[in-house]
Amino acid sequence: MKKCAYLILIFIVIFTFIALVFKKDYGFDKTPILNEEPLRTPYKNVMGYKNITINNIDYLQTLLPLGKFGGTFTTSILGEPKTFNPYNANDATSAELSEIMYDGLTQTSPNDGSVIPKLAKSFEVLPDKKTYIIHLRKGIKWSDGVEITADDVYFTYNTIIFGGFGDGSAKDVMTIDGQLPKIEKLDKYTVKFTTPKPFAPFLRNLSSAIVPKHIFEKVTNKGKEYFLT
Repeated sequence: MKKCAYLILIFIVIFTFIALVFKKDYGFDKTPILNEEPLRTPYKNVMGYKNITINNIDYLQTLLPLGKFGGTFTTSILGEPKTFNPYNANDATSAELSEIMYDGLTQTSPNDGSVIPKLAKSFEVLPDKKTYIIHLRKGIKWSDGVEITADDVYFTYNTIIFGGFGDGSAKDVMTIDGQLPKIEKLDKYTVKFTTPKPFAPFLRNLSSAIVPKHIFEKVTNKGKEYFLT
């Protein structure tokens, strides 16, 4: 009887020791840990953006601390890019470089997840919840010095996305109950989108890459098959 009691006691000790080891090494501790203060991120209150105009050019300025200008940025890629066309970027390298080369009208704020302007300087949603007025930044240019205007936005959406060139996912996210929005050029720096019905994600979906009309129109004029080459 005593022998049996000793065995049971030894078993309990061994079991307790193993349980403590697992709790410490693998985090199997169901006891909640309450922090006296919440975790804080160093830039919680300064992440965001603001519009500034310098020499008649509208810039998007970060509110994060600025780094030093100049120098060389070096990064690694998985392989050689197959294209610089963002609507035909089917490999990881081409897609990664396209994100660096092209911007959309809007972007998602890293601070709170809200939709904020990017190539757009501002946007308006009219009371009908179906009409969106997009005001572009003035004076910003493509790398060849040609100014970015409403012609580029209209061409990107009306010809490439709505026209079904290249990757169809951009067209799919803009389709509402089987219908596409309408786009109008109001002036050199303003476009208007009209959706078939109110659609909450619409502004966020305006993040698709805007491309230079004076370059890409030469390609779209040759047809969809050539566009994919």
